[in-house]
Amino acid sequence: DGSHASLAIVKELFYETHPETVDVGWMVMDWLDEVLYSLNLQVVAATMIIMFGSLSTATTLAWQTYRDILRTTTMSSRHRAIHYTLLAAVCAQTFVPVFCVYIPYFLIIMCPFLSLPGFGMVDHFSLLVSVFPGWDAAIIIIMIRDYRVGLARRLGVMREQKIVMMNTQFTSAVRTSL
Repeated sequence: DGSHASLAIVKELFYETHPETVDVGWMVMDWLDEVLYSLNLQVVAATMIIMFGSLSTATTLAWQTYRDILRTTTMSSRHRAIHYTLLAAVCAQTFVPVFCVYIPYFLIIMCPFLSLPGFGMVDHFSLLVSVFPGWDAAIIIIMIRDYRVGLARRLGVMREQKIVMMNTQFTSAVRTSL
């Protein structure tokens, strides 16, 4: 069988650079022998629980924050707008790792497990993981006005606006006591 031969080649090449046994420890699952290693399955299950747990926690907290901003009656409309902007920025920052890490990782692990095609994720996984910190910063720059303006000024796209103050003179009456 070609798959057994390719697995042997991969193990041999790995052994040349890392003189360690690589029978089961380095693979998530080895279906060639139709053996499912319980420790590997536990690691995959724990990873999926962490990913779905963090995503559901973030979603729940975002919804509760949105609901509380709506219910608050003591907040000015400007203050409310700032809170909505910050909430939108945090939500966008939450979705960057979901699209760049969680979904590709899920597909890489679960597609072979479920005998589905990998949708090209194996080839693009390292790229997606490496661009996610940059997108994280880009979202903050795009969504927060002060950062956008600062970047535009730094790049020379926008000139600094000079604030001109009217020269006013204040006088006060001071009562002197003898």
